[in-house]
Amino acid sequence: MRNYWSTVSHLLPAYIFDMALRLVGKKPRLVRMFGKIHKAVACIEYFTTHEWDFPASNVGSMMHEMSSGDREVFYLDAREVHWPSYIENYCLGMKKFLLKEDLDNLPRARRHQRRLNIVRYAFNTVLLAVIWRFVIANSRLAGGLWHMVLNLVFKFVRFFRMTSSR
Repeated sequence: MRNYWSTVSHLLPAYIFDMALRLVGKKPRLVRMFGKIHKAVACIEYFTTHEWDFPASNVGSMMHEMSSGDREVFYLDAREVHWPSYIENYCLGMKKFLLKEDLDNLPRARRHQRRLNIVRYAFNTVLLAVIWRFVIANSRLAGGLWHMVLNLVFKFVRFFRMTSSR
């Protein structure tokens, strides 16, 4: 299933886009980029698709027996880890050491990813609105449900507006 999805959603559009780039005289790049992505996924697939259980029954007793100086040197308490920065460093390490990519273009890549997310959200919103409008236009039941939900939302908004002003 994953191979089908990656072919339909990645490779097919990449080949079409690269063909269009060649027609306008530019260098194709998406097939190569998706090749890198699929290589990275293949490298970490074993570790992300299996469950790992590391018993840590002795860590608590070891931490209790350590001196305060040893606790600062040998940091063992995972509750104190700042997970967002840990995950970011993990991803940056994978990009640098596993994919062998340069980190100098990271700000530009983040801006580009933000733009792609905006395009994706806008496309999904428009698609949902078109499908929803088609369902409402062709179904009396769906139209009635939609109007009922909107009326309830407006009643709640009016109710909370009235109670918050008191």
